[in-house]
Amino acid sequence: MTDLYFEFRRRLPADVIYKYKPVADSAENVWKRIDMDLWIKFIPKLGWVCVNEHDEVFSIPWFMPWDEQGELPPEGKWVSCKGDKSYVYDFVYTSKK
Repeated sequence: MTDLYFEFRRRLPADVIYKYKPVADSAENVWKRIDMDLWIKFIPKLGWVCVNEHDEVFSIPWFMPWDEQGELPPEGKWVSCKGDKSYVYDFVYTSKK
């Protein structure tokens, strides 16, 4: 399991940051949002995605086809969609906080 942490930094409105930490008891690379039950994990044919407990997709990397993604979620622009709302985020690896 990796000890990498990361943040989703919303572009607009600014100053909204969601922090994710690795799931220690998982056999695969999975991260959980610190304040909510959302996870980043790899799903075949979708790639790295942000999902809820039912594997409903809420966010994906923008302009990064699943078959070009590596062993870790890609840094850069991600987009989300939940109901009628969509946001653009910057996915950034950080140190443990």
